Amino acid sequence: EMCIRDSLSGRLNAQGVAASFVALFHAEAVVAPGPELARHLGGDQAFDAVLIHSPRAGEILAGMIRAAQRPCPIAAAAISPAAAAPLAGLVPRLAAASAPTEEALLSLLANLVSG
Repeated sequence: EMCIRDSLSGRLNAQGVAASFVALFHAEAVVAPGPELARHLGGDQAFDAVLIHSPRAGEILAGMIRAAQRPCPIAAAAISPAAAAPLAGLVPRLAAASAPTEEALLSLLANLVSG
């Protein structure tokens, strides 16, 4: 199965434009929450809200919340509806930014924590 990056470079090469895919970074999922999140998931409110920058991040946090097997008082500000979707029904306050930009995400975060 050809992925998008291979398809794009293939199409460009077919049009005479030399192109290839080069990975600039590799993100690995965290398997366990860090100390502050673990404390928060354990019932001791350690912070007011989290920022979710991708659907994958939303899925990882959702898995950690499910594993905690208790209500989680986390407010989540997501960069997009797709990033918010995995957390639906798991957090009491969840919202997606009006645009997929850092500025819109931080504005949403300010609104979540202030009111």
